[in-house]
Amino acid sequence: MPNLLRNCPKKSLWLFICTSDDESFMKDIAYFAEQIKFKQNKRDNNFLFFTNNIGLYTLRGILENKGIKPRIFSRDKFKRVIKLTNRISKRIPFLGCVVSSHGNPVLKGIENLEMPPNDLIKILGETPGLKQSLLLLGQCYSGIYTTPANSKICVVGASRFGPSLCFGPTDGTESNIFLEYFAYCIKSPEDIDNDGKYTILDCYKYAACRASENLIKYKSGLYKTLDEEREKIKKLQMELLIPELAEQAKSQAIAELGATTIKFDNDMEIYHTYPEFWISNHKLALNMEIKDFIHNV
Repeated sequence: MPNLLRNCPKKSLWLFICTSDDESFMKDIAYFAEQIKFKQNKRDNNFLFFTNNIGLYTLRGILENKGIKPRIFSRDKFKRVIKLTNRISKRIPFLGCVVSSHGNPVLKGIENLEMPPNDLIKILGETPGLKQSLLLLGQCYSGIYTTPANSKICVVGASRFGPSLCFGPTDGTESNIFLEYFAYCIKSPEDIDNDGKYTILDCYKYAACRASENLIKYKSGLYKTLDEEREKIKKLQMELLIPELAEQAKSQAIAELGATTIKFDNDMEIYHTYPEFWISNHKLALNMEIKDFIHNV
């Protein structure tokens, strides 16, 4: 473990957490890390990744394909790694933490991390020399993460008290659209509020606006798809009422009806889901400049 933590940065550190063995979540954090690496002139020595044991090799392959050094640790070593990193670095003023995984609606935070929300907030807050920290949550039900009013931590979530959506973002990979746009704004900042600074609040506004626009377009197409699926279900149901229908054709129609019904139900759930993007401690985010979280030394 100490070898993986060699040359720990003194300015900024990025933690990436994916506790699911679902590749789409791994692609989320890999894409985010790729954008920061680009911004850091291809440096990635301030990245630490955490996942479950099953996903270790899959995540390693995804990161290596993107040219990112895979400093990956098992999720059950999270506290130990952070403690050791703090001891080696002694001072990390700017800390980013990006999470893409399943959220738990029963107030347990990130599934399989085995760490309540307050514990994660406390660990981030105990970073030596910390000035500002960003906790970016892509999972569902992220609104259970809260911080005190005077906290040095800003929490940003892709969905407050409901499911978040992954529906095919702009680069064609399966990932969280809000996280993708947030990462893109770090890579190519925009001064949304025209205050002369590129801040985390700008990234939040950019990601929320672009993700909402994309979601509207996606649901417009989905509405047409639902109509087509509804008509197909009716047609198959009518076909099954034909008494002289051959047995083979009947079996095929039953299988097709089942598959179409499942897809219709899934699409309907997506259509009626609208993630509520949210941010805590927005006054802090207004003064969190992107350049401070970028390690170019």
